[in-house]
Amino acid sequence: MVAGILIVNALVSWGIYAKTNNLVWADWTGFGDFTSPSDNYFRGKTLWDWLPILIGLLVFEQFFLQRKEQKRQAVFRLLDELATLEFRRRIRFIYSREPEDLVRDKLTVEDNDSVEEITGKFEGIGFRIRKGFIPKKLAIELIWDMELRCGQRLYLHVKDQQNKRKDSGMREDLRYRNDFLWLTRECKNYHLKQLGYNIADYSSLTLDQLLAKQPLYICDFESINDNSPEENGQTEEAISIET
Repeated sequence: MVAGILIVNALVSWGIYAKTNNLVWADWTGFGDFTSPSDNYFRGKTLWDWLPILIGLLVFEQFFLQRKEQKRQAVFRLLDELATLEFRRRIRFIYSREPEDLVRDKLTVEDNDSVEEITGKFEGIGFRIRKGFIPKKLAIELIWDMELRCGQRLYLHVKDQQNKRKDSGMREDLRYRNDFLWLTRECKNYHLKQLGYNIADYSSLTLDQLLAKQPLYICDFESINDNSPEENGQTEEAISIET
């Protein structure tokens, strides 16, 4: 890219210099003065004529590379968001509860804040993936297991809230945590593909039916806190990987 820009810049600069100083160039370059050998002579496209197209291609390549770098930086920011101690603490809370215990009516204000934080975070990630701000394949490869475990735990909570808000007049595509559920399905599809399943065979299933297929194991963190890692048959390294 840099080399291409330098070459084009050199050609344009030298071409302008040649034209202003009446230097002799080969006719195919288009630089310098040109005298037609006859009235009926038509000179074809020259290098000078093609330069705007070349410049346009370089500009397009620069735009493409810039977009690619922006998406790469978005993935790094995503990882930073998911690596904070507070976020991981909330994740562990979600993992330590059963789905039926995470519906809104059974939560304290503080616990509901944790649920809203987690669903909101993955809702935002799902939105950014759908809109192309984050590369889908790379993002799902990085977060699928964490998001899917949260989806398994929080599906009932989200559906409960959607049912309670269905009379609000909101459009279907803007319903509570729709992008969270979309991302959960995408992560589940990725999980099943890793296991060798044909995703097309399960496209007609509802999300709760899909989540019932080969559910991910979720570690009981409350039991781990009550006992040492060795007593639970897990090392500290295994626990950190699980989270």
